[in-house]
Amino acid sequence: MAKPGKFQDRGVYIGFETKNLGGMRCRPSKVEGSVYEALISNWAGDSALGVGGDLVMPFLDVMEWAELSDRDKALHASVSQYGYKTEGYIDPQAMREIRFETDMAFADPILRMRAVEELRIESIDSQNTYFEILSIFARKYGATIDNRELKYVSRSILQQLARENPEDVLRLTREITKAAAEHGEITPETLSARLDFYSSFAAPICSILDKDSKDRDIGYLSRQLGALEDLMDRLEEFREGTNIEISGFITNIQENADKFLDFAQKQASAIQLLIVDDRSYTHDDMFKELKKELYENRMHIAYALDGWEQHYVGWKKLQNDSQETKEDFIIKLFRVMPQPTREVEMVSIGYDMSGVGSRAGTVRMMHSWDSESEDLELKNRVEAGKFNKSALEVVNSDLRSKRQIERSAGRDDNKDY
Repeated sequence: MAKPGKFQDRGVYIGFETKNLGGMRCRPSKVEGSVYEALISNWAGDSALGVGGDLVMPFLDVMEWAELSDRDKALHASVSQYGYKTEGYIDPQAMREIRFETDMAFADPILRMRAVEELRIESIDSQNTYFEILSIFARKYGATIDNRELKYVSRSILQQLARENPEDVLRLTREITKAAAEHGEITPETLSARLDFYSSFAAPICSILDKDSKDRDIGYLSRQLGALEDLMDRLEEFREGTNIEISGFITNIQENADKFLDFAQKQASAIQLLIVDDRSYTHDDMFKELKKELYENRMHIAYALDGWEQHYVGWKKLQNDSQETKEDFIIKLFRVMPQPTREVEMVSIGYDMSGVGSRAGTVRMMHSWDSESEDLELKNRVEAGKFNKSALEVVNSDLRSKRQIERSAGRDDNKDY
C-alpha cells in the first residue's frame, strides 16, 4: 500500500469563489522555477488505472487556465506575493489571513462583512481564552494545595465572576500565582507572562482544550471542528430515506472525517498537557522548546481541519434543495473531501514512515497528490485540451454520464430492499 503524503503535499485551502475552483489548494512547488503549485484533488475523477486524477499546475498559471472574478484575481496576486516574500512557505493560518485581507479590500459586501464579523469575534475569543487558561491553572494548583474553590473553577464561572464582581477574578488570580510560586518554583510575574502567552496562543483552539466540553464556540479552529462535527450529524440525519449507494457514500465520508476529528482532538489534548507541565513552563530554556512544540501541534490542528468548512457551508446552502441535488453533493464530497495524510495516519493507525519518496517529474500532470503516481490516460486527455474550457467540459461530461449510470444502478438495486 502506498504511503500517504504529508500535510504540505496536500497543500492548503485557498478560498477561491470562481466556479470549479472552490476546492483548489496551494502548496510549495516541487519543481524549480515555480514558487507554488495549485492542485484540485480528484479533479478528473477515477480513471481506468485507478489513480485519483488530481490536477496540478504552477500557481501562476491559474490566471491563464480559468477566468477569475476580480476578488479572486486579487487573492491570487496576494498569495503569489506572499510566496515570493516567504520563498514558497504557506500554511492554513497564513492563507486565512491573506484571504481576510483580500476580502476586506476587494470582496463583495457580504464577504467583506463576514471577514469583519470574524475579526470581531476573534477579539472576544482572546478574552475568553484567558479565562480558559486561568481555569486550567486554577484546577491544577487547586488540586496541589487542596483548595476546593480553585479545584472546581471553570471558564464559565470566571466569565460570570467577571460580569458580577471583577474583584473576585483578581483574587483568584492572586491565589493561583501564589500557589505557583510556592509549589512550581516560578515567580508571580513570570507566571503572569506565561498566562498571557498561553491566552494568545490558545485563542484559535480554546473550546477544544477542554476535552469534557462539547462547546465549539471559542476559537476559529474550534468553530471549524464544530462545523465538521455538525456536517457529519447532518449527513447522518439525511441518510434515512436514501438508497444503499448514497448511504455507503455517507458512511465512507463519516469514517474519513472521524480520522481528522480524532487527530485534531488528540493534538488539543497534547497541548493541554504541555501547558500545565511544570518542567517546561517554569524554566526558560525548556519553555522555548515547549513553545516550538505547542505551535507545531496547533499547526497540525489547522492542517487537519483545513478545507472541511467549505463543505459544511455548501451543505447548509442546500437545505431547501431537492433530494437529488443533495445526493449529488454527497457523491461529489466523497470524491473531493480531504484525505488522511501521513501525520493523521500516524495517530490513527501508527503509520510506518520509512521509505517515503517524493515526486520526481513535471507539473501539468494528472496524478494522486499523496502517491505522486502519474496517470497517463488523464494527462493526455487534459493536455490534448490544452487546459482550456473544452477539456474541462469533456471531463465533466464523462463524469456526468458515469454518475447517471451509477445513480440508475443504485436506484435499481434499491428496489430489491
